[in-house]
Amino acid sequence: AEAITTRTAYEQLYLDKATMHVEEKRRIARAAAELVENGDSVILDSGTTTIEIAKQLTSHTKLTIITNDLHIASTVAFHPTTQVMVTGGIKREDVNVLVGNITENFFNAIRVDKTFLSADAVDLNFGVSNTTFVEQNVKRLMIKAAKEVILVADHSKFGNTALAQVCALHEVDRIITDSGLSLEMREDLERMGLPLIIV
Repeated sequence: AEAITTRTAYEQLYLDKATMHVEEKRRIARAAAELVENGDSVILDSGTTTIEIAKQLTSHTKLTIITNDLHIASTVAFHPTTQVMVTGGIKREDVNVLVGNITENFFNAIRVDKTFLSADAVDLNFGVSNTTFVEQNVKRLMIKAAKEVILVADHSKFGNTALAQVCALHEVDRIITDSGLSLEMREDLERMGLPLIIV
């Protein structure tokens, strides 16, 4: 028997994701926010970890926050000097995320300081992956748009694969995860030369 949550194409509901590993996501978010300097331009990928990052950026000033996540755009009260840009696109009703050609064209036409990338799964060989193809190319363009790509994922995502590959691990500049990450996985990532922040 196989738990449904381990299947590569199974996508959990947003509200279910939001209740899982909450404290770990908050610790990851605090560490992520420490990497952001006032005046930075930042892409926040959609997800329950990146919305926690958004909440940690409310005291930063003169940021440009770019996202396709309507939860981030509509629920987080950033500093008055921060500009929030929403990509446009087709709304995925179940997760309040914008996708499609308009979204992709937006990311293809910009360059930013940092992208905070979320993941459904992270595997040493398959890399970062997502349960659906609909967000795959959007995430790839987020990576392309940034000077620095920071993967933010709690320990439960590691050692798993999802349906659609987003990128290889060498395309990520830094990984922030929590102390629940296995020692074996940590050592493997370090052997690959990937800078790790463990919180």
